[in-house]
This record gives sequence, C-alpha cells and structure tokens, in this order.
Amino acid sequence: MKKNKNADNNQINVIIKTSGEILPLPLPATGVTYSWEELKGFVGGLPESVRVHREVEIIVDGDGHPKGLPINPVATMIYHSYLAALGHSSDHPLAGDVLIVEARFLE
Repeated sequence: MKKNKNADNNQINVIIKTSGEILPLPLPATGVTYSWEELKGFVGGLPESVRVHREVEIIVDGDGHPKGLPINPVATMIYHSYLAALGHSSDHPLAGDVLIVEARFLE
C-alpha cells in the first residue's frame, strides 16, 4: 500500500475497494471524528457500522446488498477473521467499498 501524508497518523483507517485495492482513509475534516456525511460519501450510501473489536469498526453501505453492489472479498475475509478471533463465525459477505476505522474517529 502506498503511503500518503495521513498514513503515519492514520494507519489502521482504510478504504477497501471492491477491486481489492486498499487505500488510506483521509483524516476527518474536523481532525477529530468523521461526520455521518463523510462516512456516507466514502461507502456510497447509508453507513452501517459493525464493531469487531473494542477499538475498531467496519463501516459498510447498509443497503449494499439490496443495491446489488459487488461483494468485497478482501473486506469479507478481514471481517470473518475478526469474528473468528472473537470466537464467532459468519458466512455473510460484505458488499461495496468498506471502511475499517478506529472507533476513536467515530462520533
């Protein structure tokens, strides 16, 4: 993954594209937390959050499956890995572009 000027302060916060490309998530406009509108812009629709760790959340377009968005295999694998580490499992795939965000950046 290429580093950008935000990468050093924002290493865990990424956008996982359906193509498998992983990009650094720009820092919040406020510098503190992402707004609902920012999250909506990143995922392309209604942001839905799944806390997979006390400090990490996965954000998806909550309407991704009904919209027919493509499955995101990389994000799905990461999601299932987090669940397995917690002793849970799921066969539910994630659709569309997906964010992995530190909880401290969420309102």
